[in-house]
Amino acid sequence: MRRCPRGLPLFVGPRRSSHHQQQSPPPLHPPAIRGEEEEARAWLQEHVDRAVAEGRQPQAVAAYFDGLLDDRPELRAYVRDARQQLGGTDPRALTAHQQRTAADRLARRMSSDAAARLLRAHNEDTHARQHAHDGTPTGEAYWVEAGGTLASPAVPRRVKDEVLRDMQADRQATSPAFDEPPETATLAAKDANFAQHLREQRRRLLRPDDWLD
Repeated sequence: MRRCPRGLPLFVGPRRSSHHQQQSPPPLHPPAIRGEEEEARAWLQEHVDRAVAEGRQPQAVAAYFDGLLDDRPELRAYVRDARQQLGGTDPRALTAHQQRTAADRLARRMSSDAAARLLRAHNEDTHARQHAHDGTPTGEAYWVEAGGTLASPAVPRRVKDEVLRDMQADRQATSPAFDEPPETATLAAKDANFAQHLREQRRRLLRPDDWLD
């Protein structure tokens, strides 16, 4: 069994005859990204189930890998990319060279994403340190810059709203400062009580009166 980067099993077995190696052409009208990820997950699950049935992988490994896909959305994107690379080819029909090529492509994508996340974290840390040193606004680290403004009952509500809008306007579009998990928005849309809870949180943050009650 070959492994892709980070030790994730590819669930591939012995190479088969060469007539399986032809890749099917990509669809003319690919579905939305979310639909593609769901299809890719079903495609992967089919190969995982086959690996378990043939005794090449234990059920515990398959369950662990399935849990990773639930916890790590980026892994679902990598599975989608792997499926697109393989097209309609059975992974077990790949030659050793084709397996290495597919793994290398996936490794480059994963390495690039990891580097981008590290760079964002480094920039956030650098800008926060600079703000703490000389007060330079970053437009990103609002939890540092707003500590003496948004939480102060002495600051009028209008000023707090302006400060919050300014920070939202100035921060980089890719900054995680105001990122909200999609699950939160989904839950708020389905649960009126949870949506009200979110509104109360923001109102408590911005209100000008004593917030210690």
